[in-house]
Amino acid sequence: MQESFTELESEDYSASIPFPGMNRTWGDQELINSIFWKESLRKPNKENELPKAGSPEWYMQAEKLRYSHYGKWVPKLLEFNKHAGERILCIGSGLGTDWIQYAKNGAEVWATTTKDAHDELIRQNFQSRNLTFNLRKLCKQGILFANCSFDVVLLNDFCKEEITQEHLSSEIQRVLKPGGKLLSLSQSLYNINYFLKKVFPTLGNQKNQDPNFYTASELKTIFAFCQESRVHKRHLQRNDLPPLFRWIPIPLIERLVGKHLIFKGFKPLSQAIPILQAA
Repeated sequence: MQESFTELESEDYSASIPFPGMNRTWGDQELINSIFWKESLRKPNKENELPKAGSPEWYMQAEKLRYSHYGKWVPKLLEFNKHAGERILCIGSGLGTDWIQYAKNGAEVWATTTKDAHDELIRQNFQSRNLTFNLRKLCKQGILFANCSFDVVLLNDFCKEEITQEHLSSEIQRVLKPGGKLLSLSQSLYNINYFLKKVFPTLGNQKNQDPNFYTASELKTIFAFCQESRVHKRHLQRNDLPPLFRWIPIPLIERLVGKHLIFKGFKPLSQAIPILQAA
């Protein structure tokens, strides 16, 4: 199996999806805008008119919203400026905003996207910054790279339709170099909505029952191969809080009831590479 991944790595997949051009008109504007707001870490705001989807201004607006005010924690915890000269694998979907920050800071960035990812949107974002978008799709076989290929893996989507959590974890373990670092961004189960519903059961729907929500202990179990693992909880907007609690500083209360979990851990230097079973 290792030989097959090595052969794949020698092939050029970076041009497998054609760049659509900066004048592309996106068909499903509602879907595209939902991707924008998810990337921005903000609730949809129909009062503010967005720039044309796919334009450089549109991407820059998503970036500005993602890292400003309530998102100031993102650059620090995802360590954008700490991995110059290293090889980073980014797994997931979205617009690639975080991935671009690593590339701008001197890292060699590769992407493995999920089946439902809009790769053309990500590629356009990279090319609007004059950056190369290196892509390989995730598949049931796993992550199409050789063993010990990366210094850092950033995961922002568990990709359950393509691969199980256990398989994904073993694949991340396989492609990380000994001593390599895993960064994972996921949704927190014990967020502000969870506790509000405990106090006020009639509030809203039951989104927290979604299996895409995790606890810190669950993440440590999924990534049990990691050592020195830590989980941080972040991200909360003031209007997420009941008026009675809006006096509490956001940087303090988001550590208790924030909406996102950031997992950090290292592959041990002495850890053996798991042997992949034949399909």
